[in-house]
Amino acid sequence: MVGPGRMNLRLRCLSSHACPALAFKYPLLQPYLQAGAFDYNYGANFASGGTTASNDTSRNPIYLLNQVAQFVRFKQSATSQKNQFACHAFKQFLPRNDSYGEGLYTFEIGGNDVLNAILLKNQTAAQVVTQVIPDAMMNILATIKILTSNGAKKFLFFNTPNAGCSTIAMTVLASIPGLQKDDMGCIVFINELDQAYNKALNDTIASARLLYPGRTISIFNYYAANLEILTNPSLYGFNPALTKRACCGAPGFGTLNFNPLVTCGNPGSNKCANPEEYVNWDGVHFTDAFYRQIALWALSGKFTDNPVNYTSLCKLDFRNFAKSSTYNSVYPQSCRVTFT
Repeated sequence: MVGPGRMNLRLRCLSSHACPALAFKYPLLQPYLQAGAFDYNYGANFASGGTTASNDTSRNPIYLLNQVAQFVRFKQSATSQKNQFACHAFKQFLPRNDSYGEGLYTFEIGGNDVLNAILLKNQTAAQVVTQVIPDAMMNILATIKILTSNGAKKFLFFNTPNAGCSTIAMTVLASIPGLQKDDMGCIVFINELDQAYNKALNDTIASARLLYPGRTISIFNYYAANLEILTNPSLYGFNPALTKRACCGAPGFGTLNFNPLVTCGNPGSNKCANPEEYVNWDGVHFTDAFYRQIALWALSGKFTDNPVNYTSLCKLDFRNFAKSSTYNSVYPQSCRVTFT
């Protein structure tokens, strides 16, 4: 249940896209805090952009433990309403009682902990390692404890991808004197911090498996998967010349079409005509094509510690997964809720 600061009951596509929902032929999971959202029959989306695993409120106050608290309130309210109104029509839009134990809780969180500390809070690498990461791990372990006490049995965590290769980091930090870069031009110290976070996550999950036997707690190696795409982009349909460049952005601040003063969607920004060839969408987030490939790997158990092949287990069919597909275009008669 969590992602760039995210938590989801059951599945949704990584980073606010639709791939897993498409794979399971479910409607897109509605956000818990969205006005007008009401259909939680297939799960709920507790994601909140820019949030962190640690108690960092520099960009968004809804950090991980607050998202978990929202889930607990949601479960209590939904269960109460289903029990109170035996014939209430609204019941059809609430999760089944067994969903909390049978659902898959997905988490993609941690990247903002590192980048917020460096880009927004001017913390040192040493402070990230000794303060930020331990705080994040403490909250992740607390999250698993709370969710298992609420019946959760299946967890899928995504570690952090190599943000030193992200468009925003390579642009904003490029002017630092003596900045060390690797053979791909990625910023070494940012990638080292991501690796430190991922090592701590491995240790934390190892502890959780001992504390909560009988639960399936998996880790998708987002760092390795991202590196595979950056190393061999043409194998997955990406243009090798475009792996670091933002599809949607603006010039004037470096060479990668990312300008922190004119971000994607604002006046003066531009959008590429071939986003399926790009890895990066807006300098910060990946493209649909990238997330689609990540979802295919994650659902089949590739790049995963303690893997579960949900593609086989749930008989998922990806043949209709056109790279630019939407839920309605793939399953035009099955979406239950449409917002206008």
